Amino acid sequence: MMASLARLITRSTLQATLLILITLLSLSSITEAKGKVKETPADRIANAYLFYCQQEEIANDDYCQCVANVYRDNLPTIPLDKREEKFLIVALSGKLSYANIKESDFPFIENLMEKIDDPRFEEGFAHCAAYNEELFIEEVEEINENDSPMSADQIRAIEEIEAIEMEEMDDEEIYQ
Repeated sequence: MMASLARLITRSTLQATLLILITLLSLSSITEAKGKVKETPADRIANAYLFYCQQEEIANDDYCQCVANVYRDNLPTIPLDKREEKFLIVALSGKLSYANIKESDFPFIENLMEKIDDPRFEEGFAHCAAYNEELFIEEVEEINENDSPMSADQIRAIEEIEAIEMEEMDDEEIYQ
C-alpha cells in the first residue's frame, strides 16, 4: 500500500512538474512572439514624437500621448516609403536641421506634406489641444493707470480693443 501511494505521489508530482514546464514553455513562446511583433512605420513615427515631446517637456504627458496616437492611428492609411518615414521620424523627434534642407529637397517635402494633408490629423490635433488648453490662453495684462504715461482714455481704448479681440477669438472657436 505504501509503495503504491509513493508511486501515485511520484506520478502526480511528475505530472504537475510536466504541466508546469509545458505552461512555462508556452508562456515563453508567447512572450517571444510578442517581442518579435514588427513595429509599424506609424508606431516608429509616433514613438519618435512621443519621446521627443516628453524628453523636451513640450507639453504634459496626456497631450504628448494624444498627438502620438493621432500619428499612430492615421498614418497606417498613408503609404510611406523608407525615405518619407525617416524624414518624419527625424522631423518629429526634433532632430531636423533646417539649415541642411536644400532647395532640391523642397519637392520631396511638399509631396510628403500633401500625402499627410488629411483632415483626420487636424481634427485629432485639435482634440489634443484640450489637454494643454492653458498653454494657448494668453493672460490678459491688467494695466494700472499709475504705471503708464498714457491717459485714462488711451488705456480704456486699449482695453476695449483687447476685449474685442478676445470676443473674436471666442467666436472663431465657436464656429470651428
